[in-house]
Amino acid sequence: MAPKKFGPGGYHSQRATLARKDHLLAGLMRCGECGRLMTVVASSRIGQRVGCSSATYRKTCRHTKSYDLGALTNLVVDNMHSHLTDPELVKERAKAEEFAPLTKQEDAERRGSSSIG
Repeated sequence: MAPKKFGPGGYHSQRATLARKDHLLAGLMRCGECGRLMTVVASSRIGQRVGCSSATYRKTCRHTKSYDLGALTNLVVDNMHSHLTDPELVKERAKAEEFAPLTKQEDAERRGSSSIG
């Protein structure tokens, strides 16, 4: 039963709400054809499928294929894991972080000297 909420005319039952963005890739996927967002276009007991929102709802995009959200999420998580645990990538990032202040200072000096001349 929905909880009661006091309103202008007395007690009113409050509707149950469901979060719309409830998956890891919400708002991050874009259509390769038109650049619009990919949204959940179908749900079933098996899982959810994502597709181009323009193709599904507006019929303004030709990219009508849908993709398994679970498979995409697993692929993204596996790729992130492999990148974040790669020792070479960790070394490169550490080196970049070490030299970032120096690079920023050199860029500022170059901008300052070019505006004088």
